[in-house]
Amino acid sequence: MPRGRTAVSMLLVVVAALGVGYLGELQRTADLEEVDSALLADDLPIDAYLDSGFDAWVQNDSPD
Repeated sequence: MPRGRTAVSMLLVVVAALGVGYLGELQRTADLEEVDSALLADDLPIDAYLDSGFDAWVQNDSPD
């Protein structure tokens, strides 16, 4: 039975490693979402709206 215990132990280590990776990716996604939300919610200064180059940049940067 030592082989069975070793196999189960190795399987648990692999599952734990995959779980840690998955949870890390979830945290990274949540962090990026928080940054994106903060950037999108931030008010632009009035000069940005009055700048004709800004309007051209928005038009060129938007996906078609």
